[in-house]
Amino acid sequence: MDSPEATLEELRAKRRLLRAESTRVMHWQRLVRARIDLAVAGALLPERLGVDIAAPLTPADTAYLPDHRHLAQVVRGTAVAAGVFDLGELRDLEERLRDYANVVRTHLELTTNLIVNRLAAEHQADSPDLAPAS
Repeated sequence: MDSPEATLEELRAKRRLLRAESTRVMHWQRLVRARIDLAVAGALLPERLGVDIAAPLTPADTAYLPDHRHLAQVVRGTAVAAGVFDLGELRDLEERLRDYANVVRTHLELTTNLIVNRLAAEHQADSPDLAPAS
């Protein structure tokens, strides 16, 4: 409880301290929530990347693919680190995953376009009277 003698400046200072503390509390809450999410997700890691999709990708495309063991190890963390991750390593993995996602997305778009073009050509062949006028 504030004393009635507290000046406006003292109250402002206290408010600043409380706002800073509130920010720290929210930060810790996010960290705890993130660690919980990682613990749960780390218990059931997704399957290895690039296994089922290897045929449509070239070796140059898969150069972006991070090593599965390394990816799993960094995501799960180590007992020694107790949840402290190397930010540089995480950023590197994030960048590699982003690049790999772009490669996969590009191939997906190309494949989708091929399918759409093929279906359109088949539909046009089945219905020649619906073909666009030249």
